[in-house]
Amino acid sequence: GAEVEVREGGEASNALAAAAADKDGEEETDNDPAMEAAASALRSLVATEGEGSDKLIAPLLESSALDSLRALLRDGSSSSRDERAAVEQVLLCLAQLGSARGVWPKLEPELAEDLCRLLVFGSEAAPVLIEALAKGQKVKAPLSQLGDLRPLRKAVAQRSNPAARAALKALEARPGCDRCGCASEQGLLVCTGCRKISYCSRECQKSDWKSHKASCSAGKK
Repeated sequence: GAEVEVREGGEASNALAAAAADKDGEEETDNDPAMEAAASALRSLVATEGEGSDKLIAPLLESSALDSLRALLRDGSSSSRDERAAVEQVLLCLAQLGSARGVWPKLEPELAEDLCRLLVFGSEAAPVLIEALAKGQKVKAPLSQLGDLRPLRKAVAQRSNPAARAALKALEARPGCDRCGCASEQGLLVCTGCRKISYCSRECQKSDWKSHKASCSAGKK
């Protein structure tokens, strides 16, 4: 097995990135212990508490380190067994960094798509990150940046393990726009006619009126 000595977060993230880079252009294999070892070291490091822990973790809070971790999620569904195990550790790492320190990878629709794919391929850790995001401070973890959350909710709902149920509950506590599916950090606008449909903005409300009018009590008057 590969031995990974971690002196600070930067070393572990660099080791993980290097192991991932070494895989580029190689045939898929079930034997890639370097990536899993580096990812496990990162997770242990993130969970470190006490004197000196802030200094150790500081490099992981930099955007370049977060970008490296985020990049690994894009390949996690089609990689080797050990790479998938590394991705699971990275997901838990990101969840811990976000929950404990309010630091997240770049939030974008592509992240929601990657999490959906990882769920489909059986990830046990993806729901942990999803729950952390849904419960995160709205200022630091604006779910609206993930775009349409409906596919993500559907993917989570298809899983029955406790982590998935917790993630779904957290997502349901952050309802989305009935037009675009995005969450709103300012609260949703409820249709005053039927009070059954909600929107993230006036623009979505106006653009949806043509289709919503037929079922809305205000449209039937």
